[in-house]
Formats: sequence, C-alpha cells, structure tokens
Amino acid sequence: MAAITFLNIVLTIHILAAICAFGVVFAYPLMGAVAFQTPSRGLPYYHRAVILTNRALVTPSMLVLLASGIYLVVDGPYGFDQAWISIAFVIIILLFGLVGAALIPMSKRLKELAVRDGGNSPAGKLILSKEYRRVADRLKGIERLVQLLVLIAVFVMVTKPGI
Repeated sequence: MAAITFLNIVLTIHILAAICAFGVVFAYPLMGAVAFQTPSRGLPYYHRAVILTNRALVTPSMLVLLASGIYLVVDGPYGFDQAWISIAFVIIILLFGLVGAALIPMSKRLKELAVRDGGNSPAGKLILSKEYRRVADRLKGIERLVQLLVLIAVFVMVTKPGI
C-alpha cells in the first residue's frame, strides 16, 4: 500500500481547486440558455449569479490552485524550468486577468443592461438593446477563450510535454 504524503494531499487540493475554479466556466453557456427562456426575470439573476460565482468561487479557487501549484513545484519532482509548468503558470495569470478585467466587469454591465432593457420593454417581454447584444457577444468570446486556456492547461498538466 502506498503511503499518503503531504505532497499527495496538496496535489488533491490542487486538482479540487481546478475543478472548483473552472468547472463552472463550462456551465455558464447552459445557465445562460436557461436564463434566456425567461429573459425578463432570468437574465439579471443569471448575470448576478455569474458575478458572485466568479468572485466567491472562481477567484478564491484560482488562488488556491496557484498557491498549491507553487508548492508542488517547490517540493515536488518538477522544476520551474520545465516548459509545461511555465505554460501552466502563464495560463493561470492570464485567467486571473480575464476573470478580473473582463468576465466580472462585463457581467456587471450585462446585468445593468438587462435591468435597464427590462424597464424599457413592454410588460412581460424583454427586448434587449444592441448594446446588450454587443457586450454579450464579446463576453461569449472571452468565455470561449477561458475555456480554451483551461483545456490547454489540463492538456499540458497531463501530458507534461518536454519530459
């Protein structure tokens, strides 16, 4: 039987942090589709949920992911000089930037626009402005980029190219 080491525990925490941080990013399109089924009520709540999720789950989980990743490199068998580790660190830094500078602010703006557009729409129907659609399209592009970066990070973490 293999011994459970502190390094194994940190690796487990690292993997769980990745799941918590990025699993939900793949669910946002599904959640948005549900919100669009009742847009006058659903969209403002959806955007509020995305903002809260990014602040309270994604960002703290990314911090745990980064801290545990640094520990794994310092105490583990791999070094900062390996390409796959450098790629993973560049990706997590990019993801911090995208979440903080794009996903959260754009979701805030979409929530405001959904509320505004709801107030300007006939009763029971939401007519979304061109501004809402433009910001939503940009956000979808950012979400796809985040998803792609997560997939690349998982791939390099699993395959460890260069070893």
